[in-house]
Amino acid sequence: MANKKRNKRYQGDDAKRERPKVKKVVVEDKSNLRRWYEDNKNEVKIKGVQLGLATVFGLIIWGTVTLIF
Repeated sequence: MANKKRNKRYQGDDAKRERPKVKKVVVEDKSNLRRWYEDNKNEVKIKGVQLGLATVFGLIIWGTVTLIF
């Protein structure tokens, strides 16, 4: 008959102790503007891309109009 393998951890006095896991947390003192930016980062990026594209298209249209007239 085959011996059954033990799948339960040994918990006696001489058992290997698990070290407690330490979580390091870094806290920064952020300004109000920085906190607002962190909260609205995605919207700010989208608006920045939109503003950049509008500027490029505006310059293209302005350049085209000045060449024609």
